[in-house]
Amino acid sequence: MTETELILHLLSKGDALSSREIFEKIQYEKSSRTLARLLDKLVAKNLVDRVGVNKGTKYSLSKSYDILHSIDVEEYFAKDIDEREIISSFNHDLLKRDLYQVELFTDSERLKLEDLQRIYLRNVSELTPEEYSKEIERLAIDLSWKSS
Repeated sequence: MTETELILHLLSKGDALSSREIFEKIQYEKSSRTLARLLDKLVAKNLVDRVGVNKGTKYSLSKSYDILHSIDVEEYFAKDIDEREIISSFNHDLLKRDLYQVELFTDSERLKLEDLQRIYLRNVSELTPEEYSKEIERLAIDLSWKSS
């Protein structure tokens, strides 16, 4: 397991932990400052929440973790079926509740999407209604074909 995976696995057990507790429980071999930088990156990616300040700071998995964390499909299917963590039902709360409480995009990603939206609106405004309709029809056909 990577350092990041060790931290996320530890935090998945549900307890909010201080950086010192994380350091000790994963038997981190680098400095505590390196661990702090790694935790900062996880917080920036919205995978981990940080609560408190200074020595009272605790870390836990964020609500967005289930939505944002990556899954290595090859690794999952390489395991024997009895070793796989299998979720038996769909997490409906993920869509009903959690998705509305999660920041899916970073500030820079949001700005990029807003720029793309402005470009799109400018380009669409130059089309006649007939041209726009044909473009939407072509898009629908492409999406349908590629999803089949």
